[in-house]
Amino acid sequence: MALVNILIVTYSIVAAIIGAGFASGQEMLLYFVVFNKYGILGVVITTFIFMLFIYAVLSLCVKARLNEYEDFIGIFKSYLASRIIKIITLAFSFAVYSAMISASGEILFNSFGLPRSIVTLLCTVFSVVLLSVCGDKVFTFNAMLGIILVLLITFSTMYMLFYREFHTFSSETIPAINSGLIYSGYNLVSLSPVLVTLSKRLKSQADTIAVSISAGVVSFIIMGLTFWLISIYANKINLGELPMLTLAKRQN
Repeated sequence: MALVNILIVTYSIVAAIIGAGFASGQEMLLYFVVFNKYGILGVVITTFIFMLFIYAVLSLCVKARLNEYEDFIGIFKSYLASRIIKIITLAFSFAVYSAMISASGEILFNSFGLPRSIVTLLCTVFSVVLLSVCGDKVFTFNAMLGIILVLLITFSTMYMLFYREFHTFSSETIPAINSGLIYSGYNLVSLSPVLVTLSKRLKSQADTIAVSISAGVVSFIIMGLTFWLISIYANKINLGELPMLTLAKRQN
């Protein structure tokens, strides 16, 4: 049972990290690939920060038995500080949700020609109904989705790497480190409520360590594969707004 909970928490976190911007390849292109081979430094730093943040939040919640986000932000003694954090988290979460819904509409439009507005509306209704009906059980669904996303990203990138048309990396400077800090920073803002809710599934500090490491390793693998693939094609073809979809279409 402990292993099942660890897997559910791990892949729920991975699914939350992936998001629409990552899955489409756009974030990887903007934050890492633009620095060419040095962008991998940003990927490493991002993964390391993810692991530390995940462990810090889960460890605190398990140790202090914090199962609600209100309790978590309550550790800040200042009422004003806790309110500001809550507002910022809500704003970022809404922005991430809006981006994911919009990206879903765009991907389905490009793939099947479905009307963007109708698809976006259906995705919105589906997600709202799912949250309303399932409650916390939605994280089990989210974990299954996380596993599917990881497998799809891994196999699709491996396939496209195997049949790639170009074979070289370029070289440039190192500001990718700053980009990695920025990327991980804004992603973690909306991740904290997810971590607090998921922490109730963990029973010990050993569980939090296992989740932190496994989530970090899985994230690094899919980020590394995506970075490798997009780096090969960047500046050689027009990747468009959805690089992964563009490359998938090239492979028919």
